[in-house]
Amino acid sequence: MQWIAIDTLNHPTNGTFFSIITARRRTQLILWYQSGSGLRQGDTLHVGRQEIYINTGQDAIVLLNSVPFNRVVWQNIRTLNGCYPS
Repeated sequence: MQWIAIDTLNHPTNGTFFSIITARRRTQLILWYQSGSGLRQGDTLHVGRQEIYINTGQDAIVLLNSVPFNRVVWQNIRTLNGCYPS
């Protein structure tokens, strides 16, 4: 399955990222993950059997958690955790 990144925040103290991703059916999720770099708007996320890759597969991510997108949750991540746009 292929997902497209909409927005990404970087957590400054632990080096993790939060991203909103969307699928073709308009399903949206918030991901919390570790990676060498965060997803940029328009990047594609490819989900395989055991690994998740950004774009062409050069950067793998470690998924920490995912939840359905909710504006209130996204705003809380942005303001309460001190995250900033990546």
